[in-house]
Parts: sequence; structure tokens; C-alpha cells
Amino acid sequence: MDRVIGLIDMDCFYAQVEQREHPELWNKPVVVVQHAREGAPGGILAVSYEARKFGVRRGMMIPEAKLKCPELNICYVPQGEHIDKADIQKYRDASAEVFDVLNAFDERIVVERASVDEAFLDLTALVDQKVLEIGAAELLQSLTCDISTVLPTTYLADGNDKGSSEQYDREKSLRNWLGMQCAQQISHLRLAIAAQIIEQMRARIGECTQFFCSGGIANNKMLAKLVCARHKPRQQTVLPFEYVPVVFEETPIGDVRMLGGKLGYALQDRFAIGTMGDLAMVPLEMLERYFEGQAQWIHQMARGFDDEPVKARNSQQSIAVSKNFPGKNALITVSEVRR
Repeated sequence: MDRVIGLIDMDCFYAQVEQREHPELWNKPVVVVQHAREGAPGGILAVSYEARKFGVRRGMMIPEAKLKCPELNICYVPQGEHIDKADIQKYRDASAEVFDVLNAFDERIVVERASVDEAFLDLTALVDQKVLEIGAAELLQSLTCDISTVLPTTYLADGNDKGSSEQYDREKSLRNWLGMQCAQQISHLRLAIAAQIIEQMRARIGECTQFFCSGGIANNKMLAKLVCARHKPRQQTVLPFEYVPVVFEETPIGDVRMLGGKLGYALQDRFAIGTMGDLAMVPLEMLERYFEGQAQWIHQMARGFDDEPVKARNSQQSIAVSKNFPGKNALITVSEVRR
């Protein structure tokens, strides 16, 4: 039986932490900035969705961002013991609140802390126990009785969901899926049950922490992460495996987990391709010629397969920290970098 995997991703988490600390900033354009050398403003680390509408992006400097959004609200990461070091403890504390909610939700769910604002969830045991104890027919009926209540923020990644909002009917798409594929195939129904669980978990996070988040539901980590971003913010997307080819047709290779760096660029350059659909057309023999050690894995990924397990973990394996030193704050010598 296929696994049922979810991903919960906090929307613009650092910005939300600041908005909760300063409630007057809710629903307003906000950026979070880390100090550079000598206390001068550095590049933007986090951008609320309200600010993104104006074209403000991560990495921008404040003057450029203010030109795009004059009403921009600027929050600074607290400084640490040394003026050039950041104190991110309040974001870690806020993250711990979120993971407390996730870990307490149901002991049958395996929770893997992927980052300060991301969690992979293996829902397989909980979903299968629900099917065993309640029955597929009753579960399907409960899902279809009132979609707007049971699956209020769920989208079905069927290839049509990324079209014009005026032409796409979210509830109609879900209703057709539930009435046809979910009624006939347990693999689809299990994903629908998982989608309801993720809806409940996201709502619980909001009730307990005031934070909003998005979700992705699929049969593996790679697909769950991919579709989590599909309808952000404050929404979730479910991707049945049968729809992977149509979704991959327009999915840039760099958008896929583990293919966003040098490997992804190398694949695009070597084969003159751009999407996962293109990559799926590359014969295994060609992959083995140029990417011998990774060919089989790439070949599987291009078809939507990923067997990486969700591992129970409540701490990050590593913490990535970066800082920009623009203009007069630019680092010139090795000694300046070390300092």
C-alpha cells in the first residue's frame, strides 16, 4: 500500500512571528531584516504576502523595497551578544510552539522537523486505521457531505487548478474527484482522508499559535513538498499519483526537492530541458552516460517516485544562516570575514 505523506509549511514564518508580536502589523506589508556590519540594515530575510504583492522580494535592500512599497513595515532580527550576530531565539521558540501542536495531534502520525518552519508528516498509519475502523463508504460520505466545511482550503492538483480563477471551480473539482476516483479506488480515498486530517492540523496550529500555514498531500515527500507551494498561502493541495505526469508537464526542474541546485542546472544544461516532464522523456541510458552515480534516482524522481522515509525528529539537523554585506559594508579581507 502506498504511503500517505503530508507537508506543513508555515507561511512567511519570520514575518508572522513579528506580526503576532506586533498585532497592528497583521494584514500589512512586512519584511524582516537582519543587521549587517556596524548595525546597518542588511538584505531582506522574510517578506509577508502583503508585501510580495508590491514586488518586494527576499534579498532586496530596504531602499529598493521602499520604492516598490512606500507603506512597508520593517522589522529587525534581534541582535545577539555581538553587534554583527543575530539572535533568532524568538523564532525558534515560535517554531517549538508549532511542533508542540503537531506532536500532540495524534501519536499515529510520524512528525519530522525539516526546518524551523516545515514539517513532513507520515499519515499512513492513522489513515489506514480510520479505513479499517470506520469503513471506506462512511468516510467517503463524510467527505462529500459538505466540502466547504470538511475541505475548506483544499485544491486538487489535476492540471486545471493553475488556470484562471474565474474558470476553475475548486469545489466542483473536488466533488468530481471524490465521486469518481475516491469512490472507486482506495488509493485516492486515502489521500482525501489525509487532506481532511491536514486541514484539521492546520486549523489547530492557527487556534493554538495564531500562525497560518499551507499544506501538501501526496504519496511521498518530494510530491508533498512540491504541491504545498502550489496554492500558497493559507491553502493546501493534494496530488494523486495518477496526476503526476500532467503536473510535471509544467513543473520547472528547479522547483523539485533535491533538484534545485547544481544537479538541476546540470540536467537542464546537458539535455536542453526545463520541466520535469522534459526530464521524464530522457532515456535512462542517457542519464547513465552523464550522471552515472545518480541516473537511476533521477529517472525515478522524473516519474514521481521518492522512497525517502519520514523520520520522527523534533530537531533540525542543521541551521542555515546567511548575511549580506552590501556596498560600504562589503567584506574585503580574510580577516574581516573571520571577524
